[in-house]
Amino acid sequence: MRSLAAILLAAGALLAAGCGEPKSFLYSEAGALYDAGRYEESFPLMRKAADGGNTQAMALLGVMLLYGQGVAPDGRAAEHWLVRAAERGEVEAQSIAGIMYATGVGVPPDSEKARHWLTIAAGNGDAAARRLLAQTPSAVSY
Repeated sequence: MRSLAAILLAAGALLAAGCGEPKSFLYSEAGALYDAGRYEESFPLMRKAADGGNTQAMALLGVMLLYGQGVAPDGRAAEHWLVRAAERGEVEAQSIAGIMYATGVGVPPDSEKARHWLTIAAGNGDAAARRLLAQTPSAVSY
C-alpha cells in the first residue's frame, strides 16, 4: 500500500503534468518550466498566474511551497494556496489539501480538515481521495 505522503507527491505530479486544459498562457509557460525542473524560474510566473485567479496555478503554487520547489518550504503559504484553489473547485487541490492534512506534511495533522477535503474531492470524482476514505479510519484520523 502506498503511503499517504507518496500519494501526495503523485497528486502534485499529476497537477504539474497539466491534467486538464491550462487556463492561461502564463500558467502554461510556468508549467513547462516546472516540468523541466526549472523551479526557480517557474515560481514567479506561477505566482503571477495564481494571483490572476488561475486555480491550477494556485494548486501547483501550493505544491511548490509545500516542497520548497524554487522557494523555501512554507507550509502555511502552501495551505493558503491549496485551500484557495480547493474552495474554487480545483479537484486536485481538494485532494492534495486532504492528503496534506491527513499526513501533516507542511501543516499540523488535522483529521477533520483531511476528511472534509477528501470527501469533497471524492465526490468530485477523485479516485485517490475515494481510496483513502475507504481505508481504515486511522488513515485520516489521529
